[in-house]
Amino acid sequence: MKIIELKVKSELYGITDCIINKERFVLGFKTFPCGSGEDHTLTGEQYKTCLNEFFPGLKERIQFALNIPENHFDNHKTDLYIMFSESVNNWLKDNYEYYNNITRFISRIDGNIWLEIPFAYNNNNRG
Repeated sequence: MKIIELKVKSELYGITDCIINKERFVLGFKTFPCGSGEDHTLTGEQYKTCLNEFFPGLKERIQFALNIPENHFDNHKTDLYIMFSESVNNWLKDNYEYYNNITRFISRIDGNIWLEIPFAYNNNNRG
């Protein structure tokens, strides 16, 4: 199980080591034990750090965050395709640094709207 340590700046405790493990993170725990003996609640930025650490591929992060089924993803070479939904679009807008590079298209195969994310498909992270 992968474990990361975060240096958490707290007004009460100064710098505190928190150990965040993937299992608790995946189970939806919002708080984690810290060296101070108190539980620490992840801030938005700390949550993103853990998400990126535990799920290195964009596809994996989206699947974890939104529970998107495998058949809503595709790719062409290095470009990642995701079937459009408001929740996916909003998540990308809030969490993907290169959101402005994403384009929409209508698939000739299924008639659905898809998002094309250039250079976001990684062969090494298939799921």
